[in-house]
Formats: sequence, structure tokens, C-alpha cells
Amino acid sequence: VIPLSGFSDGSGGVALATKWNQGERIRAEKMVTHAWSSIFTDLVAAIVADALGRDRYIEQVDLLAEGRVEELKIKLREAGTLQQVYWVCSFSVNQHANICGGFGPAPQEPGPRYDIWAESRLNVVSKEMYPLCSCQEPKYFNNTPLQCELNKFDDMMALLSADAGITQVVAMDKSFALLSRVWCLAEIVEAAASRTPQRVLVYDGECVEAEYHRLKRLDIRECEAT
Repeated sequence: VIPLSGFSDGSGGVALATKWNQGERIRAEKMVTHAWSSIFTDLVAAIVADALGRDRYIEQVDLLAEGRVEELKIKLREAGTLQQVYWVCSFSVNQHANICGGFGPAPQEPGPRYDIWAESRLNVVSKEMYPLCSCQEPKYFNNTPLQCELNKFDDMMALLSADAGITQVVAMDKSFALLSRVWCLAEIVEAAASRTPQRVLVYDGECVEAEYHRLKRLDIRECEAT
């Protein structure tokens, strides 16, 4: 996302969605909740499966893994949803204005929190460290709340839920890590509170069975931020 959305002169960048849409503002029809730790192919497959009216996305994962993208496009075109607009935070937030240049401060003490931080720096497939961006875009975090894009959760949810046609799509990862992320749970709760229709997509039935006993004991006090 970060390399594709940067300006060629290194001055900064925009949200990848802004680049894809050539600067045109397009209101989303679906808002996607997903864990950042999930495999990107799974996220795309879940979105495609939702557009096809499915509740499991294993078939779409297999087609993507085999490079059968055109086949999926044909299915989406036949379903009339090829141009359906989805809001995905990693595409819709300008990462050059915040996280592109670092991984956040490392926990001071060794232990589980440090291990999680260290793991988050690595590509989930290749296990290689993500390259950092050296662009000159000013960075805005919670210490500059007006300019920061990362603290606009409430505003974004209110804006999207104001449209009667918006739906929240919960793209559940295989291990259900999404349910241990406070940010994801907040999105689910906020959507429910605003009476936004919600759809949950899972990889397959077997992953539900495999995680069922752990899921029965979920405790928000043990959740992580992202």
C-alpha cells in the first residue's frame, strides 16, 4: 500500500484509494472490518465473497491463489457487483501522513508485548521486515488531533452509517484474531449501535469448529489494540 500510494518525488503521498479513484470522492457501500494481521489474500477473498453473496471465502482464496482473477471478475460482473465500493482502512487512510516511516515505539521490557511488536514488523507470509518509507510527508498522530487521520473512528462510522444503504462486512481471519482486537470490536459495536446491517464472513466451517472452545472464553480485557 505505502509504496504504491507515494509520490514519485518522495514528497509524500495519498491514500491508495485516492490514487485508484484519481482523486474523485466516492462514497462506500460497504465498510470492511478486518485484523491487520490477517493474510491480504484472505481479506480480498472475503470482500469478493461478500460481493458474491457468500458467507465463506475459502473458494475465493483458492481462485486468487491460482491466479484466476479474471474468473472472479466474470462472476462479479454477472452478479452486478464488480463496481461495488468497499471502505478498507488500509486503503482509505493516507499512511504517508502517519505510520509509513516507522513501526511505533518498541515496548521497553522483553516479553509478550515486545514479541507482538516485533512480529508486527514482518510480512505475515515471507517473514521479511517491511521496508520503511522515507517520504517527507508530515506525520500526524494523537498529539495533533485535528490533522490526525487515525483518531477519526467515531466520525467515520457516523458518516458511513448516515447512509441507509451502508453495510458492515466483518472479514474474519482463520484464527479469529479479529475478535481479540479492540479496534475491530469497537467497529462491530458501533455499527450495531447505529443499526448498520452487518455481515460476517469466515474462511470455512472447519476453522469455526477448530476455534469454537477458545471463542467461548473471549475476554475483552485480554484484547490487543490493533
